[in-house]
Amino acid sequence: MVAIERWSMSCLDVIPEYMRGFYKAVLKAFKEFEEYMVKEGTSYRLDYGIEAVKVIARDYFTEIKWREEKYKPKSDEYMQVATASTAYTSLIICSFLGMGDCVTKEAFDFVLSKPDILKATLNICRLTDDIVGHEFERKREHIPSMVECYTEEHIKSKAEAVDELLQRIEAAWKLINEAFLKPTKIPTPPLSRILNFARVIEVIYSKGDWYTHVGPEMQKLITQLLIDPVS
Repeated sequence: MVAIERWSMSCLDVIPEYMRGFYKAVLKAFKEFEEYMVKEGTSYRLDYGIEAVKVIARDYFTEIKWREEKYKPKSDEYMQVATASTAYTSLIICSFLGMGDCVTKEAFDFVLSKPDILKATLNICRLTDDIVGHEFERKREHIPSMVECYTEEHIKSKAEAVDELLQRIEAAWKLINEAFLKPTKIPTPPLSRILNFARVIEVIYSKGDWYTHVGPEMQKLITQLLIDPVS
């Protein structure tokens, strides 16, 4: 945590060797971002991006602490931390860094204000991941998922818990739809970026946990998106 908070290559000596390559890559990437944004006159965005990465680290640290202490949170407490540890807020902010004039300081502040569209997207990500992946996570050292938290807290069966969480996901999609129907000062492109983070969950988890178990089908999608030329 110290190295992430200080954000400096001088911290390499205080982190484990196996993490140094990753740490250097992150700092190098943001240095390149900075050079680009200075040319574009959007250097103010850099601070948002750096803080976003620090937030991810803090959220992961909380989950590690829970795991080590074998702590079992209540549902609400779990969701507060586990929606944050999806890293979606931070990823959305970082995805804004290279967008054009449609993204302003107000767009970054809008995300940080945790509007309903963001909360809904976080809930879709976390609940879908927990429903699909909780059985696998139980086989290794991991904090309880929302399925376990809800089942234990409300003395429900697993099937009842999953049904409740599916209803919450449905409600979250309704909130996202409503966000696009209401007038807002935020342009459509940043809002669509938030929406797309929810959409990708439908792709990754529709046939299993492709985020954890990346098989041929997921590899094909990644290849089509990032490697094969657009026809």
